[in-house]
Amino acid sequence: LSTAQKASQQQALEMEERNRELEEAKKRCEQLQELSKQQEGQLAEQGLDMQERLRELGELSARVAEQAAQMEVLSSDLSTSQKASEQQALEMEERNRELEEAKK
Repeated sequence: LSTAQKASQQQALEMEERNRELEEAKKRCEQLQELSKQQEGQLAEQGLDMQERLRELGELSARVAEQAAQMEVLSSDLSTSQKASEQQALEMEERNRELEEAKK
């Protein structure tokens, strides 16, 4: 394989890894939201002060929102990177065709 093709393959592997990381981050977000719901029920049963529960849930929601914003940035970066990689692959295919034609 050419250096450009190897680089493109490496980039594709890195994008797959970032996709996995994004999926894991989404799962963590969902787990935090579920935990938040569970904790809300438990805290209510224990009779803790309502303002304290709201403060804790607000902090958790802020962390979840921050993670969601980070995931959006990663997703956007990944999309841009994928588009660049696809364009690079198309350009390599075109160069290969030109080389094959030049050989003939």
